[in-house]
Order: sequence, then structure tokens, then C-alpha cells
Amino acid sequence: MAHGGMRLFFVYLHNNTDVRDDEVVKVRARTKPRALALVKERVRSNFTVGKVMTNTGLKRFDAEWHALLWGGKPQYVED
Repeated sequence: MAHGGMRLFFVYLHNNTDVRDDEVVKVRARTKPRALALVKERVRSNFTVGKVMTNTGLKRFDAEWHALLWGGKPQYVED
């Protein structure tokens, strides 16, 4: 399935109860603001939405999360 105009973004989620349990989710959307809005409407209450990054940004910010998420399917996809 072709995703014309769609890009991959990675959204950092900060766990409000335990910093060690922060997460990064993979999102396919047209723009960073749309990726942010998509995650904000579906995120669990104990998480705060942080940075929205591209593939290169995540690789520079946190190479371990990049390695874990690269190659897998996105958790959220814009309609």
C-alpha cells in the first residue's frame, strides 16, 4: 500500500510515574503537528507527550530506541 506524502515520525512519551519507563512510538503522518495530534488523542493518561522527531533526529537523540523501532510497523497511522 502506497503512502503518498506520508512520513515516519517518532514521538517520545514521558512516563509521569517512572522515568525509566519512557517510551517512543512510531507514527506515519504527513507533518510533525499531525503526528503530535494523533498521539495526543490516543496516549494513556500516565504519559506526557514530548518531542516529535524524524528518523535522523531519533538516531541522534537516542540511538537505542532508533535501533529498536527501525524496521517495525508504525503504532499509529494517520488516515
